Amino acid sequence: MRVVILLLLGLTGSTLAWNYNENGDDWATSGAADYDATCAMDRQSPIDIIPRNAIEYCGDEMLDFAANYCDTISGYFKNNGHTLQFDIDVSGDGEQDDPSETSSYITGGPLGSGKYYFWQFHFHWGSGAMDGSEHTVSGHQYPAEVHLVHVREDYVNDISAALADPSGLSVLGIFIEGGANSTEVDTTWFDVISNATKAIVDSGDFETRVSGIEMNLNDFVHRINPTFESEFNYWHYEGSLTTLGCNEAVMWLVAEHPIKVTDDQLIAFESLTESDDSTLLTYTYRNVQPDNCRKLSYVNLNN
Repeated sequence: MRVVILLLLGLTGSTLAWNYNENGDDWATSGAADYDATCAMDRQSPIDIIPRNAIEYCGDEMLDFAANYCDTISGYFKNNGHTLQFDIDVSGDGEQDDPSETSSYITGGPLGSGKYYFWQFHFHWGSGAMDGSEHTVSGHQYPAEVHLVHVREDYVNDISAALADPSGLSVLGIFIEGGANSTEVDTTWFDVISNATKAIVDSGDFETRVSGIEMNLNDFVHRINPTFESEFNYWHYEGSLTTLGCNEAVMWLVAEHPIKVTDDQLIAFESLTESDDSTLLTYTYRNVQPDNCRKLSYVNLNN
């Protein structure tokens, strides 16, 4: 079933003109009048994660979280003018499919018993393989961050309703850092991402899509656990989209351990351009927002 996409996550650039150079510091005062009120509300993202302020969970209530990423997902990469994004395309017709077309979902832990189906992932990065993550940890900013976006099962055909529900979406944020030695760490799995980036850049047209891509989300998840298993440490808090319109609809899961890739793989993002095909996309992140005393949970499943 085809998804009618009214608003895209990380993503609303298809209907609104904005860029990180002019708007990234503070959406609430960026001049986007229709969204000022929401972007200045109390549950905004990203935040600076302070581990000492987190409530650590050891009981079953938070430890039953699971990422069910069993199948390889067919899709395509695109530059939406703000980020590199991977969309589901099971049917192979070049259009984004219904999230439930795959069996990839997350459930349990702070998400409860319902399923959140994978929808898309996209990236945030800085410049020179430095300072590009949206979330920070005790003030430390990683070079990049990938967001795996999921939609609650009862909203897979109504994204606008998901955006209006405080628990309509769940995003798994994973930090990325460069400096990996490809002879010591397997980074070949990331080549499909950096190669797609280069293909878009080489085309000279930011709208070029790289189709026929097969992705296994376990390539991300198994690398945020030092033992390469499915369980991983994470922080949880209730937040928002990090782009216009800042909808406070996201159950955030932020993995503690980063993924490591090579500097060349990481820097490839910086050759992408905005919709003018000339302005380079760098520092594609929103600044951290006040936590406003929100509850921050920490689940420690592996050291």
